[in-house]
Amino acid sequence: MRDDILKKRIDEFEETLEERLNDGNFQSEETDVDFYLEDVEIAEDDPNAPTDEEYGDMIQEEKKNVDEFDNDAYDRYLGAELSINRGDSEIRGRVVKQARGNDGEFIGRSHNNPLMDSREYWIEFPDGDEEKYAANVIAENL
Repeated sequence: MRDDILKKRIDEFEETLEERLNDGNFQSEETDVDFYLEDVEIAEDDPNAPTDEEYGDMIQEEKKNVDEFDNDAYDRYLGAELSINRGDSEIRGRVVKQARGNDGEFIGRSHNNPLMDSREYWIEFPDGDEEKYAANVIAENL
């Protein structure tokens, strides 16, 4: 008898939890949303702002300002237009940005020899689609 009551409460709890955590509850109806949590600035005097201890190991080093000039600041591929095989036809595309990994850092390393260049870039096509390509593929199709 007691086991039946306990099982019923556990089942009710799991149903409520599943309903509450359903991904459908957390999706916006807007399709043109450019909101990223990293863009939210929290005032230092905000009483609801987490402390450094609460952030724990989530605190990361400050990212280098992309606007600062360094040896990789000039990128010969950015803005380049190329013809590339896409499916069974050749289509024109434009290199719009360098790809980033999950850590926010650029993927790959530049090299004077295109075969050794391991960077990846996003190419935008006339239909609006974007696909990621390796630098050596881009160099072949310029």
